[in-house]
Amino acid sequence: MWEGAGVQEPLTVFVEVTNTLAAPYTSGLQRMTKRLVAALADPELNDGRLDVVALRWCRRHRTFRRLTDEEHHQLTAADDGAPETVGRVGGIGAPLRRSLRRVAALALLGRARGAIRSRRLPQAHPDLEIDSWPSGAVFLDVEAAWHNPRARAELLPELAAAGVRTAVVVADVLPETNPEWFETAPAALFRAHLGAHLRQSTLFLCISSATETALREVAARVGVHRELNCSVVTPGADLASSGNAELPPMLEGRRIVLSVGTIEPRKGHRSMLDAFDLVSDEEPDLALVIVGRAGWHADEVVRRIVEHPRAGHQVFWLGQVDDALLSTLYRRAFVAVAPSLSEGFGIPVVEALAAGVPVLASRAGALTEAGGELAEYFEPGDAEELAELLRRHAGNDWWHESRRRIVAGYKPPTWGDMARQVVAALNPS
Repeated sequence: MWEGAGVQEPLTVFVEVTNTLAAPYTSGLQRMTKRLVAALADPELNDGRLDVVALRWCRRHRTFRRLTDEEHHQLTAADDGAPETVGRVGGIGAPLRRSLRRVAALALLGRARGAIRSRRLPQAHPDLEIDSWPSGAVFLDVEAAWHNPRARAELLPELAAAGVRTAVVVADVLPETNPEWFETAPAALFRAHLGAHLRQSTLFLCISSATETALREVAARVGVHRELNCSVVTPGADLASSGNAELPPMLEGRRIVLSVGTIEPRKGHRSMLDAFDLVSDEEPDLALVIVGRAGWHADEVVRRIVEHPRAGHQVFWLGQVDDALLSTLYRRAFVAVAPSLSEGFGIPVVEALAAGVPVLASRAGALTEAGGELAEYFEPGDAEELAELLRRHAGNDWWHESRRRIVAGYKPPTWGDMARQVVAALNPS
């Protein structure tokens, strides 16, 4: 309970968005940050119970500040601008050397830009800076805040001393439970971030019951024995696209097997490629379309995609796409595949179901929670079992259409629904 937060006076909720505004791409966490902050700030959704203040870190004066009008627009605008694509439909067959060089160049460019920014301080906005924290307010962590300048081990005690309560949205705890899937430095940052919240925060907003269970197990393992105040808040499936995009020409007339997710070890791209290889000869009109940027430990899978003998014919990597094209791909998909080895929830599952697309998902993490009885499942990493599901859909029209009829009645969660759940958890009076 947030004591002292009555219905007459709105509860001030600060949300840091430094990482979301700075990133040159939109990941799942950044999309959740954008959509949730926009929904929380909507008076019709928060019923006047919250005053949401988005913040970013000011490097010039080493303090937090409110956003400029331009930053507010950047935060709330739909992801319909030109996407930063790592691999395009028409360029998938390009030599591997060019693709891997680009991935490496992006990392080098990021470091170079960071060095330049450190010498070239940004414009000051003294009128927007936070001089003091109002007692009784809430600081809510939503984004990938372990990358942000203020370490939570330092910030959270300062906020507590000022009478500000802290809360965190927990998307997953995988860097703690499965560090082998992640690069060492980000995993260490995540563990420090999570540990600070486990010691200090008053409320944990978990995006699935599976994530809540995992969080409690991690807390016990690292020696945090206090009772955690947890609520489950379900992410939305409604994309913020303001328009439609044309389907890339070489996908016209193809039965699209769609997979959405960053290319990284836990996402299961290897087994999905293995499964597609088992059925692609039998069903030449199937097209595997992979949407997602290259993440960590991605070189092997990137190499396999760009060197695939069917690259540009049956295998396509679209990299990062905007909401408009993603909406089109969901609507035109034959089936969607979620092959992850674990997930904190599975937003692509509910997005595909919302578009009326049959979903084939692994029995991993919270994917069964996201897909419920509407998805079809296979064991994580089992290419043969996934291939059989693909064959069943590709070779049996009756089965495929029956699955489409089943998912047609699905009522997806929305970001507004998630916002209402967050409001109720933050200010239950």
